[in-house]
Amino acid sequence: MKFKDQIKDLKVTTITVPRIFLSWVNTEEGRDSVDCYERIDDGVLVYYVNTYGKESYVHKTDEFFNVLESMYNECSI
Repeated sequence: MKFKDQIKDLKVTTITVPRIFLSWVNTEEGRDSVDCYERIDDGVLVYYVNTYGKESYVHKTDEFFNVLESMYNECSI
């Protein structure tokens, strides 16, 4: 059976939930010139995902999480 014959109720869904990104320019030589992390709050956990390396997650147990969360709080005041 062809793939399209196996499906029903096909629809396109647009999700309009805002996405939050924390980005900056690095001034130290030898580092990437820019960096960006997406802040994800799923209602249970808050964590950050590096937008240039999606496999890089920063959880509350990571020391860097506190740095990112502090920078986020400074910007959202």
